[in-house]
Amino acid sequence: MEINKSCKLFLRSVYSYDIPACHFTILENIEHPSVPVIKNLSKLDRNIQIGLLMKSDPNLTKVLRSSTISTIDDYISTNQITDDELITRQYDGFLCTKKLKELDIGLSLKVELRNTYSIFIISSNRDSYITTDFKDYSFKGISNRYDAVDEIYKKILNINFLCRSSIFSMMDKLQKEILHSDDPSLYFIPSTVDKNFGSVILKNYGDTKISQSVLNIIDCDDIDRQTYYDKYFRSFFESILIEFL
Repeated sequence: MEINKSCKLFLRSVYSYDIPACHFTILENIEHPSVPVIKNLSKLDRNIQIGLLMKSDPNLTKVLRSSTISTIDDYISTNQITDDELITRQYDGFLCTKKLKELDIGLSLKVELRNTYSIFIISSNRDSYITTDFKDYSFKGISNRYDAVDEIYKKILNINFLCRSSIFSMMDKLQKEILHSDDPSLYFIPSTVDKNFGSVILKNYGDTKISQSVLNIIDCDDIDRQTYYDKYFRSFFESILIEFL
């Protein structure tokens, strides 16, 4: 993920735009013979079939990709979105700090506003972000995430950012929770294959595979809590400090 190097690390009112059913819409527009077959499939099955079509037909792949890229280019250009306003560009959409005035610009493909995020925090190394509209939460660019980590991200996003003293007080509280918690489940990284197994990072042994059934007999003082803080949270705390100090 490439995130703009010039935009602020803490943002409000970030707009998410994308092209709905992008590749399928293009196939409809060019009257591709596969459309009657795949139009009634579920979104997942339809995307699988389109992926197979692209794999077998390089020319079709070029059409789909060039149409998508040029459409996003046109929306950014027509709406005069500057580099400072464009946070990150995705394949079939983008995130920006400017609400588009021109959504119908005469193209067969159209972008739609998917969400407006109230709080948007970019990591200090600009390779990930956490965000919320206070109904849903989104965390992108973070590897090996799990539920306990997501709950901390939610707490970060729910800090009262209108009150400077509250910001630093809550950050201090959350840092202590991460670095001194006696709840081993906070540090259990579940396996993607079997949720009954996973790993913890121990001070003397590093990444150690264990079953969930033995998790509660681990002494949390043997867990390398600092590594968890550095891996999942440090860069977001740094961004908040940079913007509010």
